[in-house]
Amino acid sequence: DGYWVPRRNIIVQHEMRGGGFYPDYQLRLMRRARARYDLEREVHEIVAIDGPEGYLAQPLIHYNYLTWQQFHDKQQVYARYEARILAARGIRPRPHNFVLQPLRELYRRYITLQGWKDGWMGLKMALLLAWYYGFMPYLYLLRECPVM
Repeated sequence: DGYWVPRRNIIVQHEMRGGGFYPDYQLRLMRRARARYDLEREVHEIVAIDGPEGYLAQPLIHYNYLTWQQFHDKQQVYARYEARILAARGIRPRPHNFVLQPLRELYRRYITLQGWKDGWMGLKMALLLAWYYGFMPYLYLLRECPVM
């Protein structure tokens, strides 16, 4: 009742092969009567399928970001969104978050998700995403909540 399509992300003219950007499966073909959205999420909504799911082999080409400015602007939005999620869960920023969370995200993107496959671009993306997903949400949270 639903099919997952591998998404091949193109970021600033670079076809990504690792770092969580490929195969990056997305549920794109589905029977509407058997699908429902998780309404709890503001961005990157998740679709749940009531029935069998399959996987397609041919990728969807996704020109994710055409410029670095476009990338940075969107990551700022996502970092603020992540800070709101942390605040809603009652999480407060602690000094170690500003060091350990970026290192954790860097390791996850570059080693676990094989960002090294993209060479310098993979390292650059791992560092940038460590900044935007590991550091910035806690910085935004710090502005709203005291450090514990």
